[in-house]
Amino acid sequence: MDENTFMLVSMKDSKSVADALSNKTAQKILKYLTENKESTESELAEKLEIPLPTVHYNIKQLRNAKLIKSKEFFWSKKGKKMKIFTIAKKFIIISPDSSERTLSKLKNILPVTLLSFIGAGAIHFYQTSKQGAMDIIASDIPAMKIVPMAGKSAASECVAPITQEPNLALWFLAGALIAIGAGSLFAIANNFKQK
Repeated sequence: MDENTFMLVSMKDSKSVADALSNKTAQKILKYLTENKESTESELAEKLEIPLPTVHYNIKQLRNAKLIKSKEFFWSKKGKKMKIFTIAKKFIIISPDSSERTLSKLKNILPVTLLSFIGAGAIHFYQTSKQGAMDIIASDIPAMKIVPMAGKSAASECVAPITQEPNLALWFLAGALIAIGAGSLFAIANNFKQK
């Protein structure tokens, strides 16, 4: 993952993030930047119908909270340097302390969890596509075509073993999450022993 994907904020420092996110003007700016990818202060003021000094203040607050970043700049017709702002795509993690160990542990756990969900999705896709093939095969069983009334019982006898397969994706996901949880608890226990 990108080195700057996560932003670890201590409980003391979370006030700047909370202040920025609770401000309605800042919320409008974030929404606009999310929908339009990038913008300048003057464009934000014009599109959102907000005074330029208000936009400037809120941009400053959002930058201090590291929720937006200055991507690049260009020169206006009047010769002013115009910064282009964009959303800082980061996961915000609020922790009692802002130690790097906490961040490194989370960086190790989150990708494994994501891969577990992707693996479970792949297993589910495989299982449902296999089930669709089994349904097609079951519909072509000759016993069901020969005797219509007996076909129901013959079909249930033939199809029942096929359809009673466990949901492997759920078992895989449950096992992966239990393993991740056990690994996390083991790491926490080791951390307390070291202190």
